[in-house]
Amino acid sequence: MNVSFSRGAKNLLLLFTALLILVAAVPAQAPSGSLRGQVTDPSGAAVANATVVVLPADGASSTATTNRDGIFEVKPLAPGNYTVQIFAQGFAPFELKSVTVSIASARSLNIKLSIQEQQEKVVVSDSTTSLDTAGGSNANHHDLALNRNVVPNLASNCGTI
Repeated sequence: MNVSFSRGAKNLLLLFTALLILVAAVPAQAPSGSLRGQVTDPSGAAVANATVVVLPADGASSTATTNRDGIFEVKPLAPGNYTVQIFAQGFAPFELKSVTVSIASARSLNIKLSIQEQQEKVVVSDSTTSLDTAGGSNANHHDLALNRNVVPNLASNCGTI
């Protein structure tokens, strides 16, 4: 049995075979979504270089840094619920729980950070030093007698002024 194909059929068969090989060679990609947004200060100005941490319920976290416009993007993320934490110098840490990421979508978050209050703790303690005014525990009697003799002689030893 001898089967012959026309030139057009051979080209179509060759193209179909090549397409099957290409499809098989491309790795399957898991369905995913992403988080993006902007981080600002209380006045609405962009916060650059803020660290954005995306924590899944289980598995490894993903991290991004905001650009000079306060923009960030974290991708790819598997569908599910995440906790988003943001840290920036001079600002209070921020946390948002139960952020849902869906398949083939980009969840947008616009986050306004608040200024971190500086807390200083000053400890004042009160301690008194007691002075014992009884007996000779504060001064040596010999030193006291010597000082009594020296003081009146100071004027006579200095000469006239």
